[in-house]
Amino acid sequence: MRYILTVVTCILVSVLALPSVNYAQSESQEPSKLYYGGELGMGFGDVFRIRIVPFIGYRISPQLSAGARIGYEYMNWKDFDQSTHNYGGGVFGRYRFVPQIYGHGEVGFFNYDSPTISGESNRTNVPFILLGGGYIQQISPNASAFIQVLFDVLQSDKSPYNNWEPFVSIGVGVGF
Repeated sequence: MRYILTVVTCILVSVLALPSVNYAQSESQEPSKLYYGGELGMGFGDVFRIRIVPFIGYRISPQLSAGARIGYEYMNWKDFDQSTHNYGGGVFGRYRFVPQIYGHGEVGFFNYDSPTISGESNRTNVPFILLGGGYIQQISPNASAFIQVLFDVLQSDKSPYNNWEPFVSIGVGVGF
């Protein structure tokens, strides 16, 4: 577990340390339309969970952008002494209503490994249609932090987000 936390810390530091867009460019050059970043999720209790989701996006206009993200999730059940590795991805669109508030729509899937009490594994693909929004705050000239709340409107019977439970994530973006 210490190894996983070290890897997560290194990834976040790397994302923030990557060369970013220089907004002090001459007037003849436009800033890059690409932005990138990532999300980190952790959960504690009966199930320890850590989730890493890097993304890249393209600014179509000052308000509208589209992008893709991939994700990895490690889960460990204390009661059963079992762990799983889940992964997936999706494509998203974002619309900024005002500079700090955006709407988010995403289509994707995650491949979940559901261990049974007998120790067997049951791997399945779970589709998602996530809708919601977020708040973004500049933390430097090129970087920003965000928090978003999404809901799985598809409500697949295999989804871990039952009964319209919100999916809250926090992340960092460069150029967003």
